[in-house]
Amino acid sequence: PCVRLKVSDFLFISFVGMFAVDVILHWNTYNACNQPINLWLVVAYLLLILFRIAIICMVRSTFDTLRLICLAFFLLGLLPVSLIWNILGTIWWIKSPTGCIPPSRLPYMMLSLIHI
Repeated sequence: PCVRLKVSDFLFISFVGMFAVDVILHWNTYNACNQPINLWLVVAYLLLILFRIAIICMVRSTFDTLRLICLAFFLLGLLPVSLIWNILGTIWWIKSPTGCIPPSRLPYMMLSLIHI
């Protein structure tokens, strides 16, 4: 294989994917928000998965050409898009009314992610 994956890679991607699925399953609980916080969270989680994949590709690829392609994708696409998306989402979150984001299992899920 051109890229070797570790168990921690699968766990990380699985946990972040679970966060996205959790938001999608509870999509309507974000109705109190005047901005699409639920969309912001799902896209931010997907971007985080792409970050991990790009970094794995850059660090562990056995092909130099693939490393360069992943580096270009990371620097020219993923990084600027993530930066802009997260600044926009943070502004939306700050401007949202208190209680807009529903209490969930997210803190427990985040603690699990930190341990990976």
